[in-house]
Amino acid sequence: MDDHKHYAMDSRFEKYQSFFDHRWARHFSEAAVGKGLSEASFNLLFSWKAAANAFRLPWSSVMMLKNFAEAAMIRKTPPEDLLAALAAKVSRNMDGSWTTQHAEALRSEIAVLSDQISSAMEAAAPYAFDPATAWEELIKDHEFAMSVIANTRNAYVAVWQGYENFVVWCVRHKTGTTIRIDRNFPGRLCKAFNVDIARHCWIDARPEAARLIRNAIVHNGARETPQLQRIEHDIAVINGELQIWPDDVAILYNHLQQCVDQLVDGI
Repeated sequence: MDDHKHYAMDSRFEKYQSFFDHRWARHFSEAAVGKGLSEASFNLLFSWKAAANAFRLPWSSVMMLKNFAEAAMIRKTPPEDLLAALAAKVSRNMDGSWTTQHAEALRSEIAVLSDQISSAMEAAAPYAFDPATAWEELIKDHEFAMSVIANTRNAYVAVWQGYENFVVWCVRHKTGTTIRIDRNFPGRLCKAFNVDIARHCWIDARPEAARLIRNAIVHNGARETPQLQRIEHDIAVINGELQIWPDDVAILYNHLQQCVDQLVDGI
């Protein structure tokens, strides 16, 4: 990793669970379809769900390790069955000096041993895989930590990109004209909806900061741009590098949900 780059990550395992809100998605989909936005709503939900799935991959990987480890520790064959099979095999393979009394004595000893093993296994504490401990070990590996940092950053970009595409779709649906994001877009958004919606969904500080953060990640190597330096935003900056953490993604997603609802209501 470049010595001049400075990356930090949120080490809290629970923060990497999915941020996707299924209940909101169902409500939004119904409302959007009723406004003629079936394809636009599908594209947005597909984008956000895919981003959320990718975002939670580090968490999912640890939980899959937990399930695999615990399943591997489950006793699938009782010890008495194994010992009985052993006794039968010994009896079959012994020469003529092996009598019925010998076999009965062996089976009796095996029964006692089986009971002892079962009691010991029942008394022992069940195997427990601690995901948090596994996570702490995994993030010590620089390659794994680097993938988590990049994955979180990509999720932030994907959430904004899905939203931006939806806004453009809504304006096109309202006006019947083909548009693109340029310096005139805020004015077109105001005309298509109203000033309040345009401000809340595009012009105000929060969406403006998110758009500039996305641009900095995509076009400036995640370094803070002069435009970002001139405004207030909530992203941590270390030596000029933007540090995108899970909470940043969740906060953006939750705010954009409100914007999406407002746009749909305005159609």
